[in-house]
Amino acid sequence: MPQAHLEQSSAFAEAVQSPGQAIGHAVTRILDGEEGDLVLAALRSYVDELRILIERYPGIEAAASDLLATAGAFIRASRTGDGADTRQRRFLAEAALRFSARLEAAQPSETARRLGLA
Repeated sequence: MPQAHLEQSSAFAEAVQSPGQAIGHAVTRILDGEEGDLVLAALRSYVDELRILIERYPGIEAAASDLLATAGAFIRASRTGDGADTRQRRFLAEAALRFSARLEAAQPSETARRLGLA
């Protein structure tokens, strides 16, 4: 019985790993100045995909909202004459780290459980 639980936990971890990694790549692309609006839309999509799989709790919701808001602010600042500064780059990198930390502690949602991921 414990083995089945480990396999299910592993399935859940694998299911959240792909969009989690995609979020990291999207943040890197935003920091590198690549097609801000397109990458931001992809970032939102990855976060929404994870929201389906993980149990909602205030920490993950706050981290997701902060990540999306910070990414949007960074892109807007990048379009100005001065561009995004070091502080804004740090804010975005830190928001991504906070989201990743919350994601590591995430629990499967009811949907994930129905799909047999937990």
